Amino acid sequence: MLDPEALSQFLADDEHYQAAERMWWDWLVVQLREVPGRPEWVSWNVVPGQGTVDDDEAGNPVLSARATDFSRALRMIQHAPEPENTDVVFASWVTRCPPDFEELPREELVVSLIASAVAVERAERLVRAWLSGADRDKLQEINPDHEE
Repeated sequence: MLDPEALSQFLADDEHYQAAERMWWDWLVVQLREVPGRPEWVSWNVVPGQGTVDDDEAGNPVLSARATDFSRALRMIQHAPEPENTDVVFASWVTRCPPDFEELPREELVVSLIASAVAVERAERLVRAWLSGADRDKLQEINPDHEE
């Protein structure tokens, strides 16, 4: 399981930011090993130039990857913690690309969260399901607020 406390420090400085990116990527690699018959996945930076705490959109994405067959992609967006807000901040949706855009994955699962134990656990379940080929109903089961 990912460490929500360590992830929540991602905006402290560039070193923490890069550590959070590595944590997410290392976790994804482990998940991919557990999915039999899946296509290979590679890092895929939707927003070039990201990766420091000084970016306007730091944390978008903190992880971005796609299947080499362009069937699916994953983008994790991590937001800065809000100490005054103790609610779970978590959203997910699937973006579908038109078939005439061959250089883009057909579907991208986007998960947006503030790292907390509940949000990270939900993200882990959602991503594992996505990597295993889950459909809309399964994603909705994991996150009832999943948007389409």
